Amino acid sequence: MTFGARGSGKSTFRTWTVHIGIGERDGRTHATADLHTDSEVAMSGAGTAYLSPRYDAGPEVGDELAVARALFDLAQVLVQRAAVDVADSMRSQDDLEQAR
Repeated sequence: MTFGARGSGKSTFRTWTVHIGIGERDGRTHATADLHTDSEVAMSGAGTAYLSPRYDAGPEVGDELAVARALFDLAQVLVQRAAVDVADSMRSQDDLEQAR
C-alpha cells in the first residue's frame, strides 16, 4: 500500500507498531497498548477486565475486553495528541502572520 507523501508527489509508507501486553493481577486482566512510531514520542493506553469463572466462552474473553479497552484508550490519546498538534500549528501560523 502506498500513499502520496505530503506535498512531494512521491509515494511513501510508514509503519507504526502497537505492542500489546496482557497480564492478570488482583482478579483482573490488565492490558497495555504501546504505540511505537518513527518519532521520539511514546503513546500508550491501558485497559482492564474482571476475571470471571462464569464466562462460558473461556478465559480469552477477559483478554479480549482488556485489550479492546487498552486500544480504545490509546485511540483517545492519539486523538488528543492530534488536537494539541493542530492547535499548536494554528498558533504558530498566527504568530508568523502577526510578525509580518
